Amino acid sequence: MDMPEQVIFVMDKIRTSGGQAWLVGGAVRDMLLGRPVQDYDIATNLSPDCIENLFSDCSPYTAGKRFGTIGVLISGTTIEITTLRSEAGYTDSRHPDRVYFISDIEADLARRDFTINAIAFDPLTRDGIVDPFMGRLDLSAGIIRTVGNPRERFNEDPLRILRAIRLAAQLGFDIDGNTRQAIEMLHPLLGKVAFERIRDELSKLLLSPHLAKGIGQLAATGVINMIFPHPGRAELSQRHAVMIAGTELVLTLRLAALCFYLYPEQSKTEIIDMLKSLRFSNAEVEHAAGLIRGFKDLLYNDPEPYTIRKLLSVLGQRDVSCLIGWYEKAAKAETSPIMLDKCNKLHLLYDEILQSKDPVSLKELAITGHDIIDAGIGKHRPEQVGEALRTAHDWVLRDPRLNSKELLLAELKKIYNG
Repeated sequence: MDMPEQVIFVMDKIRTSGGQAWLVGGAVRDMLLGRPVQDYDIATNLSPDCIENLFSDCSPYTAGKRFGTIGVLISGTTIEITTLRSEAGYTDSRHPDRVYFISDIEADLARRDFTINAIAFDPLTRDGIVDPFMGRLDLSAGIIRTVGNPRERFNEDPLRILRAIRLAAQLGFDIDGNTRQAIEMLHPLLGKVAFERIRDELSKLLLSPHLAKGIGQLAATGVINMIFPHPGRAELSQRHAVMIAGTELVLTLRLAALCFYLYPEQSKTEIIDMLKSLRFSNAEVEHAAGLIRGFKDLLYNDPEPYTIRKLLSVLGQRDVSCLIGWYEKAAKAETSPIMLDKCNKLHLLYDEILQSKDPVSLKELAITGHDIIDAGIGKHRPEQVGEALRTAHDWVLRDPRLNSKELLLAELKKIYNG
């Protein structure tokens, strides 16, 4: 397996100092699968103090030192080096209460979450692979299986329950029967996990290539109930999963689609509160809520130019294109001739509006707030300036031919200066 020069440099430096070094975790898994590697983790029998001293000129990062991990920066690439260890106790359902540094790579691999992540690679040995839990067989079979007893692994860190489903969605794998049974039984343990960690796993899942499989597993195992425990939730069908997975690869769009099918009757305020509870950023929350509102406009209104122009004014071309694509995926999943016909009309309207270069944003309006003030509107009631601007904007969204300074000001004067 080919490795970056930075990884080879680190492993060689450890060996030159009398230690041993193995590439471990997701990097080995992805290399065996022929997938791009995102992060490189190295396991060693040298102590954290020794690694910190050895790489003192590589900006060592020591926040995880008490758990045996030192981060080093090599030519712009961060590599984590962790001393071989065994663990005991997980009071906080995340970190071990006690860490014991050891010298046995197989004992170190025994503490890991899934067999496909419990493979080590040593390029200096003949085979190079250390695989005590037959992770390569599970890679070949497309199986997600815990290392050892799944109940023990999930009790150590309940986030592994969601991680199993995320990995299945990323890799297109199935979850081993015993592992799945443990997920179904223990998914309430996710209530102990910080919302930020759940959000991060959910975000990775939503951007996975096999999202429909992942959403199906969320629903079938009951895990969805722990992520979205809010009242009024609808049941997710496989058809819904296909529609969500069919949307473009945009986190907030897929989050919007998931929330819409889970809570089709929820108000924008309720959706915003729900997503904020999962610690999504304010920008992500507002964007997702706006996309849901836009999709409802397409779903429940007749296809008219005003609807498309208004959406373009609020969301922009990229988002409106994504929403029409979402509607098209829903129409095909529902096999609804009415929806498919409406979808064709939406595509035509969208293209016509762009080709005609209809004014849709406030910037394209023929008048400004200063023009309105100069026309004598809002002199005694300043709030009327913004109100008049919005009124004129709405007129132009309904009929772009009205976008004339003289015409708009004349009509606004009739209302405000009459």
